[in-house]
Amino acid sequence: MSNLLIFVFVLLATAAFYGLSRLRRDQLADLELHEKFAKDFYALARPLMESDDTPDDVLDLLEFANQRITDPDAPREFYEFARRGRLAGDGNLDRKRAIRAFFSQRPDLEAHYGSALWAALLAMSFNSLRYGPRIRLLLTAIDSSDGREQVAELYKETTEEEHGGEPLPQAA
Repeated sequence: MSNLLIFVFVLLATAAFYGLSRLRRDQLADLELHEKFAKDFYALARPLMESDDTPDDVLDLLEFANQRITDPDAPREFYEFARRGRLAGDGNLDRKRAIRAFFSQRPDLEAHYGSALWAALLAMSFNSLRYGPRIRLLLTAIDSSDGREQVAELYKETTEEEHGGEPLPQAA
């Protein structure tokens, strides 16, 4: 009887050790992806930050994204914000017009802006085990026709690996 008890204990301990080691490996992979997308954000935001004519509203949003990249509460807050359908925003119309006017004059920086924010959202999503995958699935469902195809494809590959190779929902 005691041999059986020892065997069961060893079996359970081995299973627990395996589970913890797999969790740790996944956390390290998430950290690597977080760092990769954060570096992408900084590289894409640099031309906007260095441009003298970039509007303050654009700089403010990039600074906000910079602060949220490492915030552990940001994924939950973003997910709740998106779930309530508030991504389009009810912001200041004059501010939106000013940003559009700037990018109509500087189309070379518009791709940097959209891709930098996209990379910041992806980096932020790796801060949460619970909300991160939900955010990444949401982002893959968004139409990637605004110059974010490469980031979306890279993300699609990483999330398919996370979900056991199952296909993810595609944008309509």
